[in-house]
Amino acid sequence: MNRLLLLIPLTVFSISVIAQTTVKRTPFYEVFSSSTCPPCKPANDHLSPIFEEYRENIAVVKYQMSWPGSGDPYYTPEGNGRRGIYSVTGVPYFVQNGENVSYASFDGDDIDDDLEDDARVKIELRYMLDPSTQSVSIKAHIEALDSLHAGAQRIGIIITERINHNNVKTNGETEFHNVFKKMLPASAGDFIIGKVVPGQTFEYDTTYVFQGDYRLPNNANDPINTAIEHSVEDFDSLHVIVFMQSAAADKEVYQAGIGEAYTSVEDFEREWGSWPTAVEETKKPSGIHIYPNPSNDRINIASLNGKEIAQVKIFNPAGQMVKSTTGGLGVNSSISVQNLPTGMYIVSVNTGDAVHTKSIVVQ
Repeated sequence: MNRLLLLIPLTVFSISVIAQTTVKRTPFYEVFSSSTCPPCKPANDHLSPIFEEYRENIAVVKYQMSWPGSGDPYYTPEGNGRRGIYSVTGVPYFVQNGENVSYASFDGDDIDDDLEDDARVKIELRYMLDPSTQSVSIKAHIEALDSLHAGAQRIGIIITERINHNNVKTNGETEFHNVFKKMLPASAGDFIIGKVVPGQTFEYDTTYVFQGDYRLPNNANDPINTAIEHSVEDFDSLHVIVFMQSAAADKEVYQAGIGEAYTSVEDFEREWGSWPTAVEETKKPSGIHIYPNPSNDRINIASLNGKEIAQVKIFNPAGQMVKSTTGGLGVNSSISVQNLPTGMYIVSVNTGDAVHTKSIVVQ
């Protein structure tokens, strides 16, 4: 049975750091579409060649929707969540850096203009694909270059598939590009509460494992259950992007990041700001280790960097907290899970300076 491993947010506040201020924007373009939508074909026929020309410089994602009719087989509830953010009521629907615009008048000049904008955030993103285990390992480093408004910001890591063919329906499209597959670190991304200041950084170290076997739903009324199956046609075609966006009414996208694919573990794991060398470096361990996993009795939690464990929370797949413990946990702790129903759970471990999240299976 494949394991689902999520190591989610390591948030570091470094207010005294002077941030770099000359990073250009990586544009973020979102398309809401469906293979049952007749107008979506000319929209995608117009947009896809433009996106392909700038492929290495822009972040693009396409959410397949559940209408008209029975909807697209690759519809996902997570994609529908993005629809709710923009209050999308019809497809095709095109979003440029958080703002709805007409796709018909969009062209390469608009991308050129976006690429000239100074960004308010700097993003570095790496990923490694392992088709044999159906896994995608992702590391992201995000640094604020400007003060962002008080309230909340959203960071989303998105796995897309560059080309799909199997979800053909009624509108004449036979090839679909940049199709949404998964949002991390949670179904709505990650929320950063409060004002963000220059030099503040956010780091993510996540491995997502697509579960089970491929299945093509008949339509959007029977979407993929990601806990037991997937809709990835070719794991080598997967791609990763990330975005940071205002969670306020303006929905401003501060910056996006395009994942750099690596095949070398040494290069993937190297320090941020260093050059790929393929030479292994000595690193201090970080994060936590939870064992045994699966477990039917107790789980042991070890803090790998010597930081004392301040709090442990356990959540069920619905996001409900089913167990919490705090105080006097030290750098190693043992917690009983024998009274929890069989299934997968998310364990959140607070070590004071960071929150580490991993999945476990209770048998």
